[in-house]
Amino acid sequence: MAIKKVLLDSSIWLSSILKEDVNHKKADKIFEKYLSHEYQIIVPQPVLVEVINVLYRKNGSFHNINGFLRETFKNENIIMSTINNYYMTKSIAEILKIGNIRSQDLYILIYCKYLKIDIFETFDKKQKDYYIKNVI
Repeated sequence: MAIKKVLLDSSIWLSSILKEDVNHKKADKIFEKYLSHEYQIIVPQPVLVEVINVLYRKNGSFHNINGFLRETFKNENIIMSTINNYYMTKSIAEILKIGNIRSQDLYILIYCKYLKIDIFETFDKKQKDYYIKNVI
């Protein structure tokens, strides 16, 4: 069986990390599902930056963030990804045709397309709709 590539949006990461989050239990179940050898979780730079930014604003310190990073990338099924500027620029022009979309969401759609992501998970319904209509 081929390993499927999964991209978890920052909403999933943050909900899993922040125990008081309304979607915390759902996010934990999503992680449980994808932390197996059948899946490879791709972490694009924009997702990582957003997660770190939110955690820093909530905690005012990098202490918990360092622990989060150590624990996250200790798992061999989770990898960080970047894409080159040429493809990013080319894709922005193409995906902008879909309409009004936040830049963070735009970058995630570009990663999904460029990396040929099999599964995209988010709690953001609008972003999921963009993915279904424009990337799959």
